[in-house]
Amino acid sequence: MGDMISFEEITAFLQRDLKQRYCIEIRFSVKGMAEYDFCRMGKMPDPANQAKDCYWYGLSPDGSQAYDYDNLDVFSPRRFLTVAPYGRSG
Repeated sequence: MGDMISFEEITAFLQRDLKQRYCIEIRFSVKGMAEYDFCRMGKMPDPANQAKDCYWYGLSPDGSQAYDYDNLDVFSPRRFLTVAPYGRSG
C-alpha cells in the first residue's frame, strides 16, 4: 500500500487544467474496508461537452459502484464516504 495523501492534496491535483486533452486517474483504497481495496477516482474532459470536465469514483472493479459528477464541488473527496456508498449523485 502506498503513502496516504490528504484530501487537500487530492483536491489540488484535481483542480489542474487538463487542457481538454488529458485524464487524471487516482487509485486508492479505504483503510480498514477490504471491499474498497481497489478503487479509482478521476477527472477527464466531458465527452458530451469538451468545455467541461467530469469527475468520477469507481468503488468496485466490475463498475457496479460507479459515481459520476459534473463539478468538483459536488465530487469533493471529503464527501466520499458519506455520499458514494448510498447512491449516485451528480
